[in-house]
Amino acid sequence: MTRLMLSLAVIGLTLTTVAAPALAGQEVTYSANGTTLKGYIARPAKADGKRAAVLVVHEWWGNNDYLRKRADMLAGLGYVALALDMYGDGKTVTHPKDAGAPDDSFVKPEQIEAFKKEMQAAGVDYRFVSYPGAVHGFTNPAATENGKKYNLPLAYNAEVDRQSWEEMRKLFGTALK
Repeated sequence: MTRLMLSLAVIGLTLTTVAAPALAGQEVTYSANGTTLKGYIARPAKADGKRAAVLVVHEWWGNNDYLRKRADMLAGLGYVALALDMYGDGKTVTHPKDAGAPDDSFVKPEQIEAFKKEMQAAGVDYRFVSYPGAVHGFTNPAATENGKKYNLPLAYNAEVDRQSWEEMRKLFGTALK
C-alpha cells in the first residue's frame, strides 16, 4: 500500500461513520490518467455561499449505496461530499477476492507506526485516533455479516461508529470553517 493510499485509508475510516438525514445527491463522472471514474456528490439542502468539501473514500466494496449514504450524511452537516471511485467506471465488488486483487489490504500495526513517524518527521500537526476492539469496517452495519460470510475480521460496532462520527464532527468543526 502506498503512503497516499495508507493516508486515504486512515482518512476513510474517519470520514465514514453514523446516521443523519439523507439528502439526494447525484452521480458524477470524472477522469484521471485516462480512467473514467464515477463518483457521487451530495450537497447541503441550503448550499448558498462557499462550503467546505470532503472526499469520502470507499471500502474495498467500491462506491456503493453505503458510501453514498455517508456522503448524504455529511451533506446533512453542511458539507459538500464527494464519494469517490477508486476502481474506475463505478465498479463495485461483492467478494473479497475481487476487492483484494490487487488494490487493498488490512493496515498492519507497523504500517501505522511508520505513518506516525513520517508525519512527525514532516512536522505535520495531526491527531491519530484508535478505537481498541474495533475491527475493519466498524462503521458499516453490513460488516458483521460480511465478516462471517467470508471469515474475515470485519464487524460493525455501533458505539465506536457513534464515537468516530462525533470525533469527525469536532475535527471538521475546527478545521473546515
